[in-house]
Amino acid sequence: MIKLGIKTWAHKEGYDHLKKIIDHIDVIEVMPLPDNDFYKSFKDFGIPVRIHAPHEALGANPADKDSYERTMHCFSKARKAADFLDSPLIVAHPGRYSDERTKKISFENAMHFFERFNDKRVVLENLIHLDGYVKSLCSNAGEMARLVDKFGYNICFDFAHAVLTEDSREFGYKTVLQEFMQLNPKYFHICGGSMSDYKLEHSNVFTGDFDIPFFMSLIPNESELVLETPHNIETQIRELDYLREFIL
Repeated sequence: MIKLGIKTWAHKEGYDHLKKIIDHIDVIEVMPLPDNDFYKSFKDFGIPVRIHAPHEALGANPADKDSYERTMHCFSKARKAADFLDSPLIVAHPGRYSDERTKKISFENAMHFFERFNDKRVVLENLIHLDGYVKSLCSNAGEMARLVDKFGYNICFDFAHAVLTEDSREFGYKTVLQEFMQLNPKYFHICGGSMSDYKLEHSNVFTGDFDIPFFMSLIPNESELVLETPHNIETQIRELDYLREFIL
């Protein structure tokens, strides 16, 4: 059966939210903050924890050589959190780059970083790529496959990132999703949003026009699905109940 969870950062607000919703979820995804150890508090809940490494919002970017020290600091904190909380995986963003001229070297930087980090628990998350907005590695299945094949990683498949990325405009979102499914993901992120304005807002699954039933039809049994939506107790419980309708 598919297990359902929610994502939170490792701070008091996230901890307090979990106390109110813990009976409705099977797993927790926690992003430890790089400069404190509050993540240790999440052992209190007694259910499986999955770790998400700090990402670009906290200064980490495996694709940026100049950010190497900060990125390794962030990922080392994720490793410590995974060890402490017995997480079998560490979700990681492959990185961003500035323009097409730097894409090749940025990809090489990311390869070098993950080679140095050297942790088989890494689960790479596909990222969103929009011309004129954000340029990210592994926004398509081909790029993701290069890293997965080299390091033997699994992937975290984020539906919103895939639906809103540039390739979905050109080839259609169902084609892009099905290409990623060839990489056999067993760990997923889901939220709501609009396919018409191409803005990543992590809305609740009832907002916008994302094809949630189609998303759910792609998820294999024995997977884990994590909500990346606003921490509103009543709404998240409704979201979890709605998603369970596709599982039972």
